[in-house]
Amino acid sequence: MTHVSAIVCTLNRADDLRDALTALVAQTYPPEAFEIIVVDNGSTDETPRVVAKLATGSAAPVRYVFEPTQGLSQARNAGARAAAGEMIAYTDDDAIPHPDWLASLAQAFTQYDDLGAAGGPIDPLWLPRRPDWFPPQCVELLGAMDRGPRFRWITFPECPWGPNIAVRKEAHRRAGGFHTGFGLVGSHLALHEEPDLCARIENLGYRLAYLPSAKVQHKMRSDKVNRHYLRRWCWAQGTGHVGLYLRANHWSASDLPLQGLYALKRALELWRRSRLLAHDNSHEALAAEWETYSLAGLSAESLRQMAPNSGIVATLEAVPDIIASLSEERARDYPNVLLSILLDGYRAAIPDLYATTGESTKAYQEIKALWDPLSRHINVAATSGAVTEPLMWYRTARSELRKGHITRAASAMMRAIRYSPVGAVGRKAARSIRSRR
Repeated sequence: MTHVSAIVCTLNRADDLRDALTALVAQTYPPEAFEIIVVDNGSTDETPRVVAKLATGSAAPVRYVFEPTQGLSQARNAGARAAAGEMIAYTDDDAIPHPDWLASLAQAFTQYDDLGAAGGPIDPLWLPRRPDWFPPQCVELLGAMDRGPRFRWITFPECPWGPNIAVRKEAHRRAGGFHTGFGLVGSHLALHEEPDLCARIENLGYRLAYLPSAKVQHKMRSDKVNRHYLRRWCWAQGTGHVGLYLRANHWSASDLPLQGLYALKRALELWRRSRLLAHDNSHEALAAEWETYSLAGLSAESLRQMAPNSGIVATLEAVPDIIASLSEERARDYPNVLLSILLDGYRAAIPDLYATTGESTKAYQEIKALWDPLSRHINVAATSGAVTEPLMWYRTARSELRKGHITRAASAMMRAIRYSPVGAVGRKAARSIRSRR
């Protein structure tokens, strides 16, 4: 029988942790064949007392590990180092595993000697209910996942994630554990730690699997079920994909210009779709808006990797805070500004990049083929007075930041937000431009 270490990493969520541990204590897997490890990542609430109380009533051993260095990947690695099991099963402090969760995972790892990582469905647990405005098709943005009722082998970039991922301990060790450059660190969103680890495990010759019987529920928390958080999350998802694909050799550095421009083109298409659907189908419109931010993030990070010393990089670093603070009125038009800034950055970076690296003519021709439609469509926003003014303030902020004038840079950035094209002025400018075309 496979010995299992079930690991829960936590930070100041004592009430949620109590629910998670109660579900783990009640697992149908024989208690002598598994242990529960709680990794406290610096909690200041009642977490130690909650763990101690649950331990007294558990037939399986419950161990407490304190990891002072914050970061989900850091905490998960600390749990793995403490684990005695042959298989490590990770869940979250706001998740509730199904009673047969560990039994289903252990059976698969026992049956398949080359199974390196596996996981199953993550069902949403709405507290108290899904808001009417939230698009049901976007539930994966909140950590839910369902790949159907059948067992199947999967390959990178598909992988188990979040509160439902189990790893063979030997594979975890050989792959080097979770990369601490990925994963949540406090409120900082740095995603994709699971696919990064799974890619390295797969490269070692192990296989990945989806197990429909290994289920957990994941609480849909109010601090995440809001537009401000989800805009930031989608941006972080897009920026993180670039680092993930480069680390996994899914992309090379020479792919970045084309990938960034393809993402920018698709972002523009989705944003236009979002605006067209705004009055008729609010769910589809919101889903298209969030995907716009994800693709814009990918485009922005590709640009940063291509031209790390470009002045536009300082401007883009402020985007997560800007999109998290936008009013709903301003959020309707902000992507016009963002996409124009990205195009401006690529316009400046690509000719110099190709002049110095001597990339192939074919690649450059592909870029030129993308260029005209991108310039033509985004130029509708970029040439209007309503957008030119925020761009001017963004450039001012960038200049002040280079000089080290933090206060002046912040003031200019706030003006850029203030003068983003909103309301009647923005609509009037857009109509004026369309009438002249």
